[in-house]
Amino acid sequence: MSLDDATLDRLLVRAERARLSGSTRTIRESFKSLTSPYWQLSLDERDRMHERMRAAASAGAIKLEWARQGGGDRPLDAVVLQDLDRLADHLQRPTSSAILGQAAALLAPWHGQGQVDELLACWAQLKQVRLLGPGSAADFADALRALDAMAGTKEDRIVRQLSTQLFGDSKRLEALSKHLDLLTAETLNAPARHWSEVFGAIGLIKEPQPFLVAGMGKLRLTDQDDCTVIRPYLGVANTVIQGYMGAPAWLLTIENLTTFHQAARELSKNPSGVIIYTAGADSTLTRTPIPRTSGQ
Repeated sequence: MSLDDATLDRLLVRAERARLSGSTRTIRESFKSLTSPYWQLSLDERDRMHERMRAAASAGAIKLEWARQGGGDRPLDAVVLQDLDRLADHLQRPTSSAILGQAAALLAPWHGQGQVDELLACWAQLKQVRLLGPGSAADFADALRALDAMAGTKEDRIVRQLSTQLFGDSKRLEALSKHLDLLTAETLNAPARHWSEVFGAIGLIKEPQPFLVAGMGKLRLTDQDDCTVIRPYLGVANTVIQGYMGAPAWLLTIENLTTFHQAARELSKNPSGVIIYTAGADSTLTRTPIPRTSGQ
């Protein structure tokens, strides 16, 4: 970035922060110090910079302070901000307040939902959340549309099928895992979760997953005979499960598949309880049979 671009950019950033804090202090970029990059410029480079600064001054964005000596070639001592909005217009860049206004308008239908209000408040302080600023509001809006779609169903949905249905792009939802994580977290400062945990928590799955259970009892299946929970474990399509029959002494849910396999092997020696693999989240996959427990 050239020195003139960097100078005008710093003025704009400082002006945005000053507007936010309510500060009325003069915003100035000085070149008086002999260590300033200004003095490393060649004569031609300095002339081009002066020309650029005069154009910004003519637009009413800045004021130029020149050295008292040097004649027609006198150096530039400082650049002082005159008008934030005019500077933004001159640079053909929207102000932070304008971008925030656009973001707020995009997310207005979800006011009070998830972390939307907290997100907007953070952006209003010129802070990003996991490197996401108000320019990403359209992505958050898409993530919120996905959450709305999932709120209306009790069944798990396949990620790419729903993505195609909502956006005409099978991979769109996968690109929104960070946004979905933030929107469904308890706070914006919560630790980032793996995409599989984020999707699983709202009922989204990569592919249909079998229901894995180990221990004692039987599963009641749709239009089929009851199925005994065999050792070391039983796996069936979750869509055919109607309920569970048995009287286990205890129930354990495990999120990690390797841990489930280890526990299932140990349980097979004395199957007094039931272990259910939750695939990292409490989705409809694991919720269906649990409340339908009955004695054999």
